[in-house]
Amino acid sequence: MSTPQPSLLSRIRRKEQFHELLLAHAITRRWGLSLPMYRLVKALSELLVVALCIIALVTTSVKPELALIVAGVAVVGAEFVESYLAGAEDVDVEAVVEAARRLDNEQGDD
Repeated sequence: MSTPQPSLLSRIRRKEQFHELLLAHAITRRWGLSLPMYRLVKALSELLVVALCIIALVTTSVKPELALIVAGVAVVGAEFVESYLAGAEDVDVEAVVEAARRLDNEQGDD
């Protein structure tokens, strides 16, 4: 009897969980922040930049295109940092793989 192949959805979930572990490890190692704290800082900084762009639009004669470009760069830049950290060379992939195995074992026990 052959083992059933995991569904596409379960494979996507596993890849997302591995990416989360990889990112959490990189952020903790590089900046000493937990992943939820990093995401909070990222969201607040993006909101701050967008709010400042709106304030600049309302109170000054800044061109709307410039404000949109600044806001877009802030949001895309934060995503780039996240992607860069997940693929950085100093990330201990073996430790992340071990954490993923432990996570699989814990989920298998449920």
